[in-house]
Amino acid sequence: MISADIFSQKSNLKFKHLTNKDGLSQNSGRAIIQDDRGYMWFGTEMGLDRFDGYSFLSYTHNPLDKNSLRNIYINCIAQSSKGEILIGTDGGGLNCLNVETNIFTNILHDENDKNTICGNVIFAVYEDREQNLWIGTTTGLSKYNRETKSASNFYYNENNATSLCNDVIFDIIEDKLGNIWLGTYSGLCKINKQNHKIERIPEINFFVRKLQVDNNDNLWVSSPTNGLTCYDIKNNRVNTQILDFEKIAKISNNSICDIIFENENNCWIATTDSGLIYFDKTKNLYSTIRHNPYIQHSIASDKIRSIYLDNAGVLWVGTHFNGITYYDTHSKPFNHFVADKENKHFFKSITPIMQASDGLIYMGLQTGVLIYDAERDNSTLLKHEPTQANSLSNDFITCFFEDTDGEVWIGTDEGLNLYNPNTKNITRFFPEENNSNSLGGVSVWDVKQDEDGIIWIATWGGGIASYNKKNNKFSRYQHNENNENSLSVNNTHLVYEDSKGYLWFGTWDGGLNRYDKTKNEFKIYKHKPDDINSLGHDIIMSVCEDKDGNIWIGTFGGGIDKLDIKTNKFSHFTIENGLPSNTIMGILTDQKNNLWITTAKGISKYSIVDNIFRNYDISDGVQGNEFSQHGYFKTPTSKFLLSGADGFNFFNPDSIIDSKYIPKLLITKFKVKNKEILPSDSTFLKEPIYKTKNIVLTYHENVFEFEFTAFHYANTDKIQYKYMLEGFETEWNYAENLRIAKYTNLSQGEYAFNVMSTNCDGVWCENTTSIHITILPPFWKTTWFYIASIAFLILLIFSIMRFREQKLQKAKRILEQKVKERTIEIEQQKEEITAQRDSILVQKEEILQKNEEITAQRDLVTAQKNKIEHIHHEITDSIHYAKRIQGAILPTQEFAEKILPNHFVLFKPKDIVSGDFYWMTKVENQVVVAVADCTGHGVPGAFMSMLGAAFLNDIVNKEYITQPAVILRRLRKEIIRALQQKGEVGEQKDGMDIALCAIDFDNMKLQFSGANNPLYIVKSLSSSSSNKVEENKSSDFINFTNFELYELKGDKMPIAIYERMDKFTVHEIDIQKGDCLYLFSDGYADQFGGPKGKKFMSKQLKQLLIDNYQLPMQEQKEVLENAIENWMNYEKDIYEQIDDITVMGIKI
Repeated sequence: MISADIFSQKSNLKFKHLTNKDGLSQNSGRAIIQDDRGYMWFGTEMGLDRFDGYSFLSYTHNPLDKNSLRNIYINCIAQSSKGEILIGTDGGGLNCLNVETNIFTNILHDENDKNTICGNVIFAVYEDREQNLWIGTTTGLSKYNRETKSASNFYYNENNATSLCNDVIFDIIEDKLGNIWLGTYSGLCKINKQNHKIERIPEINFFVRKLQVDNNDNLWVSSPTNGLTCYDIKNNRVNTQILDFEKIAKISNNSICDIIFENENNCWIATTDSGLIYFDKTKNLYSTIRHNPYIQHSIASDKIRSIYLDNAGVLWVGTHFNGITYYDTHSKPFNHFVADKENKHFFKSITPIMQASDGLIYMGLQTGVLIYDAERDNSTLLKHEPTQANSLSNDFITCFFEDTDGEVWIGTDEGLNLYNPNTKNITRFFPEENNSNSLGGVSVWDVKQDEDGIIWIATWGGGIASYNKKNNKFSRYQHNENNENSLSVNNTHLVYEDSKGYLWFGTWDGGLNRYDKTKNEFKIYKHKPDDINSLGHDIIMSVCEDKDGNIWIGTFGGGIDKLDIKTNKFSHFTIENGLPSNTIMGILTDQKNNLWITTAKGISKYSIVDNIFRNYDISDGVQGNEFSQHGYFKTPTSKFLLSGADGFNFFNPDSIIDSKYIPKLLITKFKVKNKEILPSDSTFLKEPIYKTKNIVLTYHENVFEFEFTAFHYANTDKIQYKYMLEGFETEWNYAENLRIAKYTNLSQGEYAFNVMSTNCDGVWCENTTSIHITILPPFWKTTWFYIASIAFLILLIFSIMRFREQKLQKAKRILEQKVKERTIEIEQQKEEITAQRDSILVQKEEILQKNEEITAQRDLVTAQKNKIEHIHHEITDSIHYAKRIQGAILPTQEFAEKILPNHFVLFKPKDIVSGDFYWMTKVENQVVVAVADCTGHGVPGAFMSMLGAAFLNDIVNKEYITQPAVILRRLRKEIIRALQQKGEVGEQKDGMDIALCAIDFDNMKLQFSGANNPLYIVKSLSSSSSNKVEENKSSDFINFTNFELYELKGDKMPIAIYERMDKFTVHEIDIQKGDCLYLFSDGYADQFGGPKGKKFMSKQLKQLLIDNYQLPMQEQKEVLENAIENWMNYEKDIYEQIDDITVMGIKI
């Protein structure tokens, strides 16, 4: 069997890489640490970098800022107990970064002050348990007291054996007893912190680069000149028994830069020029990890400068020239095998795979059979040799099977082969004309042996064949139209025998066939659209039986089906249930009755008990996301072999365990109205947001967002997040791997923002990160304002009542006086009435005179009315003339039919002239068409449409530009220039929305770009299956019974000046004869009408187009016209047209 050591070796680890292309300041990783929050820090030759798993924050020197990094060449990094990042620089002293304020303070050497540190070139810094800083320089050692800001310095003295070994200090560490150990250029020293007594270690008198102390009080000394040494601190002696130091020296050329202990049994040894060495104590196994230029995920370089193991077990490696490379030491042991750098074994593009009983692995290629001997690490290639009968019948390999005699059956695209591993003899089998006892089909796709020893062969085009080795005869089982108990179709490619002795045959588009050998009958299972309990898809790729006797079927496009033998009913599992893809290549069961499914997008493990899918892809160590047909095999020891385009995986399914690591989750940013809030410039944020527990905001600060990060670097793309704002929401928002939560226009009140994350394996962590938010009410909604308002209202009511009472008393007195006065007045009025009668007679004469004046004014108004009607007639004539001008710029029917013989245009302006226009032209072999909707309608829109058409003529016909994205960018530029748009506040927002495409009828290609407006494409299913429009965030499609409608969306910006001025997206697709294209403005979908007076809407428009897709184009136009007219004139309700309507349809 395959050696466990060979298949568990560390030589093919999957590293990820960070370089200056990803944001690293420079590619020399001189120092690495992880801080107590979870951030990674990298020191390079050009600055300091902080990494959160997604992006970098870089620190560099700014000569104008005294609080910036003093020197960008970094030698070492550490973190103090106060959370500061301590940076040892190459000439700039020790720089201390306050991570809360992002301000640097410096500890420097001053040659005029003996209480300062020894020098400014610093190679090591260490904070002891008493919070003293030990600083190693190139000119001695300093013990720095942070409180007194003074240093005690130690130097090398050649005449004093109790002085330092050398003034150049490369590393500092403290043991459990509190002793300080120094690695110097000339050896190892120990310092007693109490009396500062220095002791040299005579056995270690060479260049020491790094020091590590393990849990057994061993001090590990790494040297670029003398390799690795273990010093027993308790017994004060060198320990040579723990590791095979001679072997390590041989591998590393005696040049070691550091050692990291993963646990009690495993360690990583970094060399200066020979990569990594991994030691597994339990297996006494040394593995070398070297850079392989042929494997992208190999370690980035063999020249290592620093290594670091973070809290989650991710190993970080700083290289000399190739950036940072890192590896998850707890990664899934999928054991990926690919072609090595010498191409000794070409583990690429593997179709079927199998392990024989002698341990050899058979891999099918398109160039023959590769037989790999893992124990001896060699391989043999079997090929077709036209002149040799004892060679393969064909090099395209489809399947393998080892029978009970130990012989291997090899299926090819042209014949069946029987290979004897002992004699190396190959027997070929082909169909023979007029011989029913020969193979039924030449293309063999699967071979199995049943419990009776009969060989069963699935062929393409020849149905199923059985072979009896005893009499050397074949029997054929083929489709017979006159026999309903025969095979459903002759295109077969799968054979499987279940525990009850039934044979299952998978076909291409003929469903699943179960064969009862005792009755010689086939039972056929096929997909029935009207029966949910029928087979989900008729292309069968794999069949597997679980421990409960259920049959699981993998299909090509329909996911997985489970057949319950008791009820004969199918249940279905697809992407919606958690599968990564509906294209299933293989199914295996493990010892725990879980299903392992290979697909077109990785591997999926399905727990039958929990009804949960767990998906694995290339980032987890899988050979590639796409697996091969028959590229799955379960060994007698229940290990799996899975193959595909990029090699194969060999693993024990029980060893694939999800990480239990709980990453620290921090809220990293807080923004109010899109502005990041920092403690330095905020009145309500007193400390960094990750430390803040409560925030108080005013009522106009109710638009804010949080950013958050979970620190698990093994695979950050698979970390999921969910969040909820208590007081506003009652359910969690599942954000996948989006790390931003935004809230707008929140009311006053108390809220609590909660966020949770998974680790990199999708396991939800129970800890929740929370922050309490109070949004204060405006002053007019506060309690004190309510109290003051009520008091004021009471006082106001009292004052009004008092005022009214005084007013009534006064009125009473005045009324009495008026009664007296009125009596006198009545007498006087009697005399006045007589006088008024005479006055009325005079007024009558005046009224008659005014009546004559009104009659004259009426005649004047009538004349003015006639004049206005004359002016209106002249304006209407002008607009009709403008309509003729606008019609002149539109394509003529003769020209349109010449370049697009099969099309229609529905053009219904709201007014006499239109803000919509359509345009088309032909440049060489390409037809360019557009439908545009200009700002407004009527005369303003018409002027804009004429501008647009003129500019399009210049851009396309004169400059020969046919790329839609370029045309729209140029059109936008001309419109902005013509309208003198500057983007100023209050400026008129004139422009247009447009859908534009270029059709290459010679190559049957279409390019489309749009400004706010989309393009609809209707395809028949027969064409779309082989010519599918790419589905992404800018395209949607709707699936109907016989057709599919695709929507290619335009960019969300107009042809005008806009807040976004990005390049326009270009969509390029293949087209076929019979495809229909539809371009349109928004007038049709936005028209009000129907039974409820609502908009027609794009959804109803799509349904209308798909329903009439097969009609001739002119009939489609009539359908659209009738539909919109009926919509606007629904029964007794008549709705006015609200906008210009334009729809263009083109049939390819």
